[in-house]
Amino acid sequence: MASIDSRIISNVFIAFFAFVSQFAVANTLIEFDTPYIVAEEKDGKINGYYGLTLPGVESIRPPVSCRFFFTSASKPEHSSQLTVQTFSTDSTYKNRDPAEDLPGELVIAGERWTIQMERLPDGCLTAAGGGFQKGSAVPNSVEKRTPIVGLLVIRGKSNFFDYKNGGFSKRNGFLVRGDVVVALDKRNDFYFVKFLNDTSGRTSTGWVKISDTVTPFPE
Repeated sequence: MASIDSRIISNVFIAFFAFVSQFAVANTLIEFDTPYIVAEEKDGKINGYYGLTLPGVESIRPPVSCRFFFTSASKPEHSSQLTVQTFSTDSTYKNRDPAEDLPGELVIAGERWTIQMERLPDGCLTAAGGGFQKGSAVPNSVEKRTPIVGLLVIRGKSNFFDYKNGGFSKRNGFLVRGDVVVALDKRNDFYFVKFLNDTSGRTSTGWVKISDTVTPFPE
């Protein structure tokens, strides 16, 4: 039987895992100077999420919240202005009510991204709004780009798990339906996710079951 050079086997395995990894982490997370807006570059498109909830102020205003998803058409090469579609965070794009969609624009000027709309989603003209009104929209500066699995939403109550000694064990803490997470890594049937609570501003990380997540964007 002919012998096989161990170096060839090693190179084959390296190439295989590199091939697999490009599918596990194939998108790019874009983070800005405000933590309440995130975007992903995926398959030539831009998807994103904005969410901020502020507590009520006695004798001044009740609690206010501005939350929406946005998605672009395929990104034209060298274009600095993209048409985007915003939709409710109450459901995924597939199951949304199209009558509630609102059009907008994403203007990219170097590392400054501005989302602007003529009409804003409910709650986004309040103090929780991120400055999206066309004519006075506020730009957001890109601070970081990171390879990720994707931006996902939690389908229902989902427990956090820790990965120890080759296995997953349930820990304290859980996410609930509608929570938006960044999936940073994949192992077996779990995603390692990061979650920003848009009310408290606290960030949580941990492993959750892949079956507990779904993409909210067009596929």
